Amino acid sequence: MNKNNLRLWAFALLAVVLLVVPLWMVFNRDTVLTNGKEFKFRTAPVDPYDPFRGKYVTLNFDQSRIKVDNPSRFARGQRVFVEVRDGQDGFAELFAPSTEAPDVDHYLEAEVDYSWDTDSTLSLLLPFNRYYMEESKADDAESLVRNSSTDMTTYALVSIFRGQSALKKLVVGGKPIEDHF
Repeated sequence: MNKNNLRLWAFALLAVVLLVVPLWMVFNRDTVLTNGKEFKFRTAPVDPYDPFRGKYVTLNFDQSRIKVDNPSRFARGQRVFVEVRDGQDGFAELFAPSTEAPDVDHYLEAEVDYSWDTDSTLSLLLPFNRYYMEESKADDAESLVRNSSTDMTTYALVSIFRGQSALKKLVVGGKPIEDHF
């Protein structure tokens, strides 16, 4: 095989990889959106700016702290799986953190942030903690969320399927945040 044929094959292989990787990412997200179940996660957002990623709303979730037996068995940074169910109030609830994936369709893979033995609480970093927005609307969105009254419920609508998640929209006062502007 001469040098030109080798270069041609290397180029063809690189082109295939460059096509397959983005297509796989799109397929994976589409699978979550199509087959996943939607859950509402109550938020407490703050809006920072990252010069490399643009404007986004950082989301903190009420559900990220869960009661467990013996929280000291979990270490900071440890990967855990938690089952997600609909709560009585219509918002998601997280159950039974484990180091192995549960045998259900609706669970999340998360990371342990902190554990407190004093009140048997485990704090998790959920994988959908950023909501990206059009940059021209992000500052107004930050003001809306920070100044919203207690009667304006803010939540993230997240589709979850077999450990994967896709943040669909951020809702403030019953409508998507983009519809406020």
